[in-house]
Amino acid sequence: VQTLQKAFVINGIHTEYFASVYSNRVMLSITQLNKMGSVISATKQCSPEEGAAVYQVKTLLGKRDDPGANILARQLIELIQGTEKSLLLTLSLKDTSH
Repeated sequence: VQTLQKAFVINGIHTEYFASVYSNRVMLSITQLNKMGSVISATKQCSPEEGAAVYQVKTLLGKRDDPGANILARQLIELIQGTEKSLLLTLSLKDTSH
């Protein structure tokens, strides 16, 4: 298991980043609240008929109506090398919209 832990300041907010790479999955945690937050699963499969990748993003726990989290998970799964690895993303970000 390869593991990476970093901290950044993004728009003035302390952000923790943790990633573990397993043989079949990548677990990525991004938090600004020191909590696990929403848990999102993303998978990528190649369609044998069309030869194109098919992506599935599913919120397993937490806020289900957050399109930003689903878009982030979709973009991250596109970056993961190999068609066999899935993504398990935990996301807990401060709401800066107001």
